[in-house]
Amino acid sequence: MHTIKITPVIRAHFKIQEIFFSVYRQEGLADGHYLTIDDSFFMESNCLYTVDSFDKTLPTMGMYSYSASMLSSKTTVGRYCSIAPNVRIMSAQHPLIRFTTSPVTIPEEIIGQSWDFDIKAQSGGFTQIPFNQHKFNETGIIVGNDVWIGQDVLLKSGICVGTGSVIAAGSVVTKDVPPYAIVGGVPAKVIRYRFKEDICRRLLKLKWWEYLFWNCSAISGNEPVDSFIDKLSAWIDQEAIEAIRPKRLTAAEFIRLSSEVVE
Repeated sequence: MHTIKITPVIRAHFKIQEIFFSVYRQEGLADGHYLTIDDSFFMESNCLYTVDSFDKTLPTMGMYSYSASMLSSKTTVGRYCSIAPNVRIMSAQHPLIRFTTSPVTIPEEIIGQSWDFDIKAQSGGFTQIPFNQHKFNETGIIVGNDVWIGQDVLLKSGICVGTGSVIAAGSVVTKDVPPYAIVGGVPAKVIRYRFKEDICRRLLKLKWWEYLFWNCSAISGNEPVDSFIDKLSAWIDQEAIEAIRPKRLTAAEFIRLSSEVVE
């Protein structure tokens, strides 16, 4: 985990990389505030991260994705994702089958919490036992490509939101979301799938988000999905379409830039 102070150098590099923090391709950053990133962080070009906070945690994010919600630095978001405001990730899980759900049964060095009382010092040999599901520091999720998460959604930490899926506004998601599923409710359940099973399977195999499909005049914005798959598949087989090679800002580059001195 790294916390980096925003400087003119950092802001300029975001602009070069076409990563924006305000709509209409505006910078949206202020010098002197801070960004927190994980070691595995990267952001691809044409990302938009519009959160109302001076200090921000940055998730890993693929190109043409946007988020209007603050996401954990341990969260990974694929390409072409749309994340509405006030999407939140739950904190730690607690043991349900022990005599107490309290973390007092878990070693403090694991949960990273200092208490007003020291169980070890006060006990007559009570042994605190690790709880594998008690992941206080793992508050991220994995979001595939082409995912739409509606407003006010609450997500359990550690889950995977499958490629092509949609989560209805106000849902509480407690388990993995299958690819191309539309889920909603409290707790969220599968309502239906966006396409028939064979279409979902073909889209996942196609990996259209890896190609420059917008360079093809034969494809329009409302292209029928089966026609889109057929055309793109043929072009890929014929090597008539290029793979996307977006600009990418990595954690290592971020850290290097933060040490540069602005005259």
